[in-house]
Amino acid sequence: MTVDPNFDRTWEYRFYDERGLITLDRFPQGVGVSYGADADAWRAAELFEREHGVAVNRIERDEPATGQWKDVPKL
Repeated sequence: MTVDPNFDRTWEYRFYDERGLITLDRFPQGVGVSYGADADAWRAAELFEREHGVAVNRIERDEPATGQWKDVPKL
């Protein structure tokens, strides 16, 4: 049995509205892929809009391998 090196790690996300950065959050990476965390980030953005009345129009995810931020498409 091998251990997934991503187990118990998180992706860091930046949430933006039309004015700029509004908040940061982290979501579990899952098993070697980010798709589950990306979907969680967009669900959190929808909740943020309902609770605060601020529409998130862009999310970025930190890519640990490159140290750069990448846009997350809405799934």
